[in-house]
Amino acid sequence: MTPMPEDMTCTEDVYPALALRTLCPDAQIDLTKVDHHLFMKIVSDFIAAAQKLDMLKKVTVYGRDLPGMASPEPFKAAAGAGVDPQIYHAILGIATEGGELMEALVGTLVTGQQLDVLNVVEELGDLEWFEALLRDRLKVPPGVVRGANIRKLEARYAKKVFDAQAAEHRDHDAERKAMQ
Repeated sequence: MTPMPEDMTCTEDVYPALALRTLCPDAQIDLTKVDHHLFMKIVSDFIAAAQKLDMLKKVTVYGRDLPGMASPEPFKAAAGAGVDPQIYHAILGIATEGGELMEALVGTLVTGQQLDVLNVVEELGDLEWFEALLRDRLKVPPGVVRGANIRKLEARYAKKVFDAQAAEHRDHDAERKAMQ
């Protein structure tokens, strides 16, 4: 991705206010619309997949030997798929941190105990670390990422407020064009 001009950036002090204009209202979030067992299956599958990705990260990035991970037929990337190893590391890390955040949420939903905010802060810090690594390798400053996100949201939500229909029926081409 080619870095965007500086005048298309969004600073950290204004980003939350601009981004949160498109926040879905609390009253619209309704867990009772999903079958309990289906909900638990979906999030359990996600957490299990994130844990497997974490094992993959430990083997491929940290050099650990884990049972069942070695194979007589090693992974072969597609020809020409020269991905920077740190981009691989960052994306794998972001995915695994998402799983750890989901574990915190599900633990709270299942036990009824308060969300462990310190744990969530820890996982957010890890997530930001991987995001910083990815931005560094892509040579894209945080303000450029935030600015592109705001332009995408403005393309999606014409009135700059959340709209469920607009969220469901996105014009991906228009959003991508707005980000450039």
